[in-house]
Parts: sequence; structure tokens; C-alpha cells
Amino acid sequence: MSVFEKNPRLTLAAFWFLLVVLACGLAEITLRFIVPYDIGYYTAIKKPGVYEYPYGTIHINQDGYPDTEFDRSSPKKKIGYFGDSVTFGVGAGEEYRFSNLLEKNYPAFEHWTFSMIANGIEDDLIVRTAREYGLSRVIYALNLNDIMPVTAPDDTPETPSNPETPVLRVVQQWIWDHLDATLRGHSYLYTSVRTLLKNALLKIGYSHTGFVAAELFPQQNRDLVLETATRITQIGHILKKQGIQFCVLILPYEMQISRDAAQTYRDLDIDWEDGFETGSTQKILKQGLKGVALYDGMTAFSDVTESAQTGEFFVYNKGDKIDFNHPNRAGHARLAAGMIASRFCGF
Repeated sequence: MSVFEKNPRLTLAAFWFLLVVLACGLAEITLRFIVPYDIGYYTAIKKPGVYEYPYGTIHINQDGYPDTEFDRSSPKKKIGYFGDSVTFGVGAGEEYRFSNLLEKNYPAFEHWTFSMIANGIEDDLIVRTAREYGLSRVIYALNLNDIMPVTAPDDTPETPSNPETPVLRVVQQWIWDHLDATLRGHSYLYTSVRTLLKNALLKIGYSHTGFVAAELFPQQNRDLVLETATRITQIGHILKKQGIQFCVLILPYEMQISRDAAQTYRDLDIDWEDGFETGSTQKILKQGLKGVALYDGMTAFSDVTESAQTGEFFVYNKGDKIDFNHPNRAGHARLAAGMIASRFCGF
């Protein structure tokens, strides 16, 4: 008598396991033909090399940063660009990022793209890196989704045993640590389920990090917006004491620069406070960023607000999420032109 005959429960469990495996395999194959977006659009590789993404080429240098090799012996003054995936170049590619466009206009400087800010503002990391690489100027591209609370005060680990850690954050961190790096952009089934869950969170007012999307409701979250601005200002103060100039580029969302995009995202059930689309979040940030050299990226699009179509200046419907915060090549060109015209950061 076989082990399955002796244990009918084991037989049933094996049957259901096999059924689930077959269903997942069938779903994986089927989704390859029906998913309308590129599942690898937002995946980023951080090992040194040259990578071709759907939107363009990105170099990862030997130091692990999204740029060609840094010439640390250069006598030129060095400008460092910090930020998230927008600064990395998602949606544009290396030659078309605002940092590269500024480099073409101001060749008297070394322009180095560090990116490296993943979830929120990593104050110490910016300061340490600026000092280590001998930067004379730091440009921080503030994405509105950087507005969030400090995630781990006093270096307290975020674990299920920490009662102050939201369950959503714990689950999401586990997914990032154990599944995302392996499956996102490779498995159609995983990426599709992940996309559905993320978009559902977005539609009920949560960001990709599991926090409330405070940037979309700035009046309701005024204290948090000002707290974020204060932390950014403090970075500037620390750098100034070390003789390093600090400048902030505030990046807009697409519904803020295009009436058509605002309607598109409303139709997708994305909600925000009255006034957000005309810059209420930026206005509160500026109140807390007094004394910091800044450029409001919304102004770079002020002449096209009524005419710009969804996806004209920002990534739209290209990858595995509802995306209103990644400028495309045309968007980066607008931002660079606006910074140049305003003589931002002393250029």
C-alpha cells in the first residue's frame, strides 16, 4: 500500500497543490499574451554595467551609482544630483535626464548622478556622500511622494513585534525583501497581482510605501508636509556649514501640469484635495523651505497646462502601476529648460 493510500489527507493535499501549480502555470502563460504593459519597466539593476531599459540606457558605475564612471581627479567643481527613480532616469534614459541636460549646458562642472533615495529623505546619506565625493553643490530632486514620516525613529527596527509598525508596512516589507527582487519584472502572474494590489491601495489614498499619500491631501496632512520641509532645510544647513551649496528641485505630478491628465486620473478613481492640482502641496513645502534655493518644477509647464495631453510629458500606461510622477524625455527637457532660464542653483 502506497503512502497516499495510507493517508488520504496527504493525497488530497498533493492533488490541490498540483492543481494550484497548474493554474499558476496556465495564468503565467496566458498573461504573457494579454498584459498590455511592460512588466520590467520599473525594475532597476544596481550592479555595475550598462543596461537597456524600455525607456533608454542607464549606466551603473563601479561605485554603484546610475552614471558613467566618476573622474574624482577632475579639477572641475562637482555637482551631485540626489533623488529617487526620477533622478535615476526612469521614463527618460541616461542622455535625457534633467541632470544630463544641465551637464550639456554647463560643461565647466562635473555633473554626477547619485539618485539613491528610495523611500523618503535619507538626510545622513546625502551629507555623507556629498562630503565623501568632494561635492561643491548638491541638487536634491524632491518628489512629492517623499513626504512621509520618519520610518524608524531612533533606529528602532520595523518588525511585527514593534506595536507601532503598521501591519501593512510589515507585509509590504516582507514582500519587497523576499519576492520583489526575484519575481517583479520576471513573473507575469506575480507582477500582475502586485499591480492590482498597488493600484487598489492608491485608489483608497495610500502610497506605494504603505503610508497615507499625504502629498495628495496636503491640508489634511499639513504638519507632515512641513515636517518634511524642515528635514530638507536641515540638510541644507548642515551642508552649508561644510561649504556645500544645497538646492531643491520640487518635482510636480502629472495632474498638476495637465488638465487632461487630471481628468484621466480622476476617471481612474485617484482622488486628491481641492487645490492640489494647482500646487497646494508645493505652497506648503515652500513655507517650510525658507532660505533654501529652490525651483518649483510646476512652473516649467505653466504654458501647457490647458493643452498638454496625458502622457505627453510624463510616463503613462507603460509599466506595472498607475504612474503620474515620472517625467518622460519631454518632461525632463522642460524641467532642465526651466532651471536654466531661472538660473536655478547659481548656474
